[in-house]
Amino acid sequence: MVAYDDAILDEIEPLTPRNTNLAVQARIADFMERRKLAAGDQLPAESRLAQALGVSRATLREAMRAMESAGIIEARAGSGWFIREFSLAPTVAKGLAYSFSLDAHNLYDLRQIRLHLEFGFLPEAMEKLTPEDIATLDDTVTEMERLAAAGRIYAEQDHLFHTRLFAHVANQLLPKLLEMFWAVSMRSVRASLQREDLETSAHNHRLVFDAIRSGDLALARQRLEASFGGPPPFWSADSVEE
Repeated sequence: MVAYDDAILDEIEPLTPRNTNLAVQARIADFMERRKLAAGDQLPAESRLAQALGVSRATLREAMRAMESAGIIEARAGSGWFIREFSLAPTVAKGLAYSFSLDAHNLYDLRQIRLHLEFGFLPEAMEKLTPEDIATLDDTVTEMERLAAAGRIYAEQDHLFHTRLFAHVANQLLPKLLEMFWAVSMRSVRASLQREDLETSAHNHRLVFDAIRSGDLALARQRLEASFGGPPPFWSADSVEE
């Protein structure tokens, strides 16, 4: 348990009336960082924090509830606020995804981040694939090709392909980050698609998979990067805010 005195709280600079809820969160986060608080440590009482920040208890509580929703802190009945163990649990990742400002530019930027993540972790992912994984990836691409030929969307199979490919990567945050990126892109899924777009995307997945199955990392990376070069079939600039 961390003990606090009034001198420590002097480290928190009071806010001006023009500051917003985000500024309150930023000041609290800065305090947590400077005091090197860890998971399980308790924050000062709301009354003391509100006084130090120069805001009302209601304003402070609103900011802390937002931090709680983001998975940073948690309230314990009768005890106060505590630092949470960092996690991108599915509910947190989904919350982040749906709080993200969605427009064509942001979607492009997110795709670039996702590409670099997958590109960087692809060597480890390929090394750890099992025969069962290879079979699942093959079946998944085959199903994508079948659905594409019928002009049907295969978002579930696309998701499964990337999930299974990186399932054994040691980095525990990677699949959760990829899940968040997927949740963002699925917010703009189109109701109807051109069969040619679906077939192109399915073919790109087949090319990536063939390179992975052959163990050719350089070719797999080349084809993965190429597959991110055009608009994926499940959303377009026309389906989001400009």
